[in-house]
Amino acid sequence: MLSRHPDAAPRNPGRREFLRDTLAGSLLLATGALGGGLSGCSRQDGAEKRFLLLRESDVPLIEALMAVIIGPRLPDPAQARSEALEQAVFSYDSLLYHTSAARHEEILELFDLLKFPLTRIIFAGVWQGWSKAPEEEVRGFLARWKSSDARVLNQAYDALVRTTQQAWYAVPGHLAASSYPGPPPHARALFGN
Repeated sequence: MLSRHPDAAPRNPGRREFLRDTLAGSLLLATGALGGGLSGCSRQDGAEKRFLLLRESDVPLIEALMAVIIGPRLPDPAQARSEALEQAVFSYDSLLYHTSAARHEEILELFDLLKFPLTRIIFAGVWQGWSKAPEEEVRGFLARWKSSDARVLNQAYDALVRTTQQAWYAVPGHLAASSYPGPPPHARALFGN
């Protein structure tokens, strides 16, 4: 990658960069929506209504993200890990459900983009399905999106990571297991706790 000359003025994103990023984001979401529509995973029918908003096909993606983002905080025994992930997926569903309709659409379109095989390979670099994806590939995908020059990928990264963390720590017991003692006593007194 070429670096900027030391005497060059700092980069000031202008109208062209804004238009380029907007177009890139639109293409990204349109590709995901098209891919999701073609693969039949874009909407949930009434028969599999286990979640408020999520679809069954979203679960392997969310679990793969949690395995990397939450990482060592996941319990070790397989049974405890499975139960913790299931609780966190339901927490993810509830968290998304209680956001705006526009946010619902954005996240579901992002999930469609990441689940459709062609766009999953192109945009995430994950060759296998999410249930079989090696943690190194998932970690690499998140690192690329975090450090990308395309703002839309940075925003998608932030949305995925923050929502995953919020969903994990919203489950009773997960915050306590993180060794976080909670807010200081004077802050708790302000809120009557």
